[in-house]
Amino acid sequence: MWAIGVYDFGLSSEQFWDLTPPQFAALSDRHDDRNQRDEFYSANVASIIANCHRDEKSRPKPYTPKDFMPSYAAEEEAQATPGDMSPDAILTYLKAAFPPREVKEDHG
Repeated sequence: MWAIGVYDFGLSSEQFWDLTPPQFAALSDRHDDRNQRDEFYSANVASIIANCHRDEKSRPKPYTPKDFMPSYAAEEEAQATPGDMSPDAILTYLKAAFPPREVKEDHG
């Protein structure tokens, strides 16, 4: 893992290991912000292209960059509470979390 941090932060191994926990947290936050900004730039281009080719009858609402940002969708999903979810969404979630088990009959 330390090699990833060294590469991602652009630090030498010595610089990386000299970081204090607050310094590491600050660098990590800046790294996350940069990744989110880069993701937004790509998503913005994707939404523009998608809107140029969008069938307004089948999708009247234009695409937004957030529609093309996996981190945003994961963030929204993580913040959803059972009270915010429809019964169908809860059922889908439960079916995915607890798939049916095969019952093996013992004819012993």
